[in-house]
Amino acid sequence: MNTTKPYLIGIILILLALTLFTTNAFPALFNIMGEVNQIVMARSPALAEAATPAPAAATTTPAPVPDTVPTPKPTPPPGQTGLMPVVDISKNITPAEGYSDLRIRPTNEQAKATRDSAFRISCLVSHMSNDDPMIYPGQEGASHHHTFYGNTQVRFDTDLDQLSTTGNSTCDGGIMNRSAYWHPTIINTLTNAAVLPDQGAIFYYKVGHPAFGGRIKPPPIGLRMLAGNPKATTFGQSQASKYVCINIAMQHSNGMKWQSTIPNCGPESFMQQVVLFPQCWDGKNLDSPNHQDHMAYPSRSGICPATHPVIFPEISLNLNYKVHADSPMNKWRLASDNYTFNGRNAGYSGHADWVNGWDEKELEGIVKNCLNARKDCHAHLLGDGRMFYRE
Repeated sequence: MNTTKPYLIGIILILLALTLFTTNAFPALFNIMGEVNQIVMARSPALAEAATPAPAAATTTPAPVPDTVPTPKPTPPPGQTGLMPVVDISKNITPAEGYSDLRIRPTNEQAKATRDSAFRISCLVSHMSNDDPMIYPGQEGASHHHTFYGNTQVRFDTDLDQLSTTGNSTCDGGIMNRSAYWHPTIINTLTNAAVLPDQGAIFYYKVGHPAFGGRIKPPPIGLRMLAGNPKATTFGQSQASKYVCINIAMQHSNGMKWQSTIPNCGPESFMQQVVLFPQCWDGKNLDSPNHQDHMAYPSRSGICPATHPVIFPEISLNLNYKVHADSPMNKWRLASDNYTFNGRNAGYSGHADWVNGWDEKELEGIVKNCLNARKDCHAHLLGDGRMFYRE
């Protein structure tokens, strides 16, 4: 038996009844309720007062609360890749103006004869950037972070063949030396900021092995050199760059020896870094594809390879970093260190670049009157009755 139709008929009848009730009864019911309410209120002022809605409280618009914007983390420059330390380039130093004049004057001081003839020149930091006009010419910010000395106009797009005639210099002697020197910056990983060397850098020009005495040739203008291995990640791959702790008197601390990693020196002491450039030239090329093959190191017995017979001064970069308690050395890394850091293995990738921008005659005179004459010209003498100066 089908019971669907009776149920449907019942539901339809109920809906019709509700419709009629709503249409006719609800208005009347509301009217009655309204009248009753009026009567009750008239008889009971208290209820009337209670039923009277209170005036709306003044709405106070709360002061806008500024959105909390987290301090942005420094955006690594494009050249800081892989496992290299983050560098906050907003903390780079203000570029130096440098000197635009030749700072040389006569002197009565004579350079003294010595077996280890040498010449030194001090240069203040010029600027910092992620440029490398030798490795990445024309590519802005493509390299790890560098600290530059000497020529103030060195950028990613610099014509390195024109250094000796353009730009100011931060080196003593002014535009006597418009060379460009640069190296990977040491970074304090607690602050992502650069650690600056104390008093800039000192560049040594020496005879090197005694067998080279009297045989040194001046490097040609525009020569480029890269010393060290920027891609080193282990002790075995590290080249040319060494570190040691020294005390205030500039003596090695506690008998420490040179090592391939940044040591943990005590507060208020110094860390010294030295990068040694190759000394033997092939006699033909100002550069090579890897910026190293046109140069070579001599043997320990003082012999240049037959393929690289020309002997240049032994040039070295010397940096002294003052150690402070608020900048612990186990947080220091080279900007080029592209490997996992454990607090003790920083510095394997130490290296340095040099492009010769010397005044040609002045460099020839230094080689002749200081190095080949076996004299110590210190850091201010030219060996010919003249001296160079900073201020």
